[in-house]
Formats: sequence, structure tokens, C-alpha cells
Amino acid sequence: RALPTVAVGLAAGLAICGVALILFGEGIFERFQSVERSSEVRTELYEQVLQLIQLRPLTGFGGGTFELAFPLVHQLPVNLDFNWDRAHNTYLTLWSELGLIGGSLPMLAVAIIGWRTATVPRGGEVDWRSRCIGLGAIGVAAVHSLVDFSLEIQANALLFVAMLAIGFPIRRQSGTA
Repeated sequence: RALPTVAVGLAAGLAICGVALILFGEGIFERFQSVERSSEVRTELYEQVLQLIQLRPLTGFGGGTFELAFPLVHQLPVNLDFNWDRAHNTYLTLWSELGLIGGSLPMLAVAIIGWRTATVPRGGEVDWRSRCIGLGAIGVAAVHSLVDFSLEIQANALLFVAMLAIGFPIRRQSGTA
């Protein structure tokens, strides 16, 4: 009895995808063609950010100063006409702004939260679905931060913290007040 409903839903989904491809397909295909060049530019950008980190490896240049500090090492082949206000790699941004020690502290904090979330004993206060949300958020954010700056956007960072809080195990005190 569900076959007609599934067929209509499938047809509607294919129709929506077709319309989206007609309207936005050219931009999508252009993006696929530029991915190889984009990866070359990012590699060159990352090399220059590493040079920036080498200038002040322990102290960095200060939180939020990437845009001001990057011109110290900015050179060709990275586009000189473009204002590089982000490193397109959250880890490199943290290390260039806060130094290797200070920039590693947020990563260490997330690793500790991930460890606590993953090692909570069975039957704890947080069920497995909530833990999966937290651990999944850590995994996605950790990988995506290698090639972009999504956690440097305030709304994304707040959503990330909220997802970590959902999965974080808590210990309730026993007894009555």
C-alpha cells in the first residue's frame, strides 16, 4: 500500500533535483573544475602560514590578528590582490595567533571532552545516542578544520559547543537535599 506514496515521493525528489541542477548546475560544475587549482592555492597559503608561525612560535601574534600578521609573509604565488583574513585552516590560525602552546590548548580541551565522552561507562547518565552526537561533532569539526575556518564563525562554534554539551557525561550526586 505504501508503494504509490514512495513512488510519488521519489518522483518529486527527482524533479526537485532536476530543477536545482538546471538553476544552479553551472555554478556547481564550475566549482568542480576549479577544485584542483583551489587545492594548489591552499597548499601555497598553508606554507606561508607555517612561515608566519615560525616568526613567533611560542607567543603568536595575538588572538584575532591573522589578517594583520599575514602580510609579513604574504608573497606570490598566493594572490596578492586578495585580502587573506583567514588561513582556511583552524589549526594553523590558532597556532599563528596564539603560538604553539596557547593555540594547542583549545584542541587539547576538545580532545579531553572527546575522551571523557567516549569512555563513560555503560549505563551512565548519558545514553549512547547523545554520546554519538558529541563524538560525531568532534570528528566532523576536526576534519573540516583542516581545510576551512568554520569554527571561526561564531554561530558554528556555539553549535559545536552545544553538541559537545549534549554528549558530555555528567555525574549526578546521590542523596537528598
